[in-house]
Amino acid sequence: MSQIEKLKAGDLKELLRLLNLCFKGDPDGGYFEKSLPKLWVDDDLHMGKHYGIKDNGKLVAAFGIYPFEVFIGEEKLTFATVGNVCTHPDYRGRGFLHEFYAFSEEVLNAERVDVARLGGKRMRYERYGYEPCGSLYKARVPRWLVEEDIYAKKPCPEYEFKKITEDDPENLSKVRELYNRNFIHANRGETLHDFYISTTAWDTTIWGTFKGDEFVGYLLTYPSKDWAPESATVKSEDYFGMVCRFALDNNVDLSIELPLERLDEIRELEACVVSSNMGMPSHFKILNREKLVNALMKFGNKLTPYCDGEAVIGVEGEGNYRIFVEGENFGFMKTDKDADITLPYLDAARFMFGPMPPHHVAELPADKAGFIRSIFPLPLYWNNQDRA
Repeated sequence: MSQIEKLKAGDLKELLRLLNLCFKGDPDGGYFEKSLPKLWVDDDLHMGKHYGIKDNGKLVAAFGIYPFEVFIGEEKLTFATVGNVCTHPDYRGRGFLHEFYAFSEEVLNAERVDVARLGGKRMRYERYGYEPCGSLYKARVPRWLVEEDIYAKKPCPEYEFKKITEDDPENLSKVRELYNRNFIHANRGETLHDFYISTTAWDTTIWGTFKGDEFVGYLLTYPSKDWAPESATVKSEDYFGMVCRFALDNNVDLSIELPLERLDEIRELEACVVSSNMGMPSHFKILNREKLVNALMKFGNKLTPYCDGEAVIGVEGEGNYRIFVEGENFGFMKTDKDADITLPYLDAARFMFGPMPPHHVAELPADKAGFIRSIFPLPLYWNNQDRA
């Protein structure tokens, strides 16, 4: 087995050259420096989130583990992205990926991570326990639809869009307040600077929406302006008009993504758009199932109250869990009771967190089916702006 070591101050330049070479083919292209500025500080704290393999002092393979706080309602969990995995072309085929992910288990356990996540090819990472799941609402707002249909009888609001930067702390603070209002949101740092460089990662721009001097909301878009992975308004009734006006003003067919909690916005979009779908926002490895499910149950019950009942769900390799609802009391915990249904580890992620209903993953016991379907899938969401 290769020697995997934690990187430290002094390794930054070599790490960036390796990442840029492996992902973009140009070691000096600057892609990672521009895309993830918050990571690249040449000190032990920032470099210590990266691990590598060296050959005669030369960094030939590396990966990162990036833990951060995530709030699900009032519950604080620790998530971690495991990513930026790269191997110099001359050293591929030596099994470094497998060694990295075996090593990452030790780090995730030591850091007391509740949920690990990543992006990439499903078949590559499922052997390490990562499964695509969760729910992400996606819709497309074509400019022609807005111009010719939706607003044929209803004038489009006269909103103005202004780029928000660090030089505008008043409006940037309003954006942060809206982001933190999401039921599931990551801690993007203590300062406005931290929040800004996290929010504008991956070459995104924050567009503040204004009606006169009134701050209405914001959209986060990639350079093409036709994809908004994050958007919100102070009042939900302004959201539909905001995205329609943005599509018109920028002459784009606008794709947007929303968490399921945004019921008012989704219902209005569903009544008008010509294409929408439910996607899987990330690949997740569930390390603390009890904590995650209990936090999400509190949220899910507010969206649609659960039916009373009880079931025991087994997860291969973990054990059995009792889930119950008794009026306002509900919970999910380990149990010695026999399982009503037992699921393979990867299937359990999709069964519990969707986006498909649980009966699309496994056959439900007839006497528990109604109860199970009233709870699952739980609304696990991930904003991919918070990838690292």
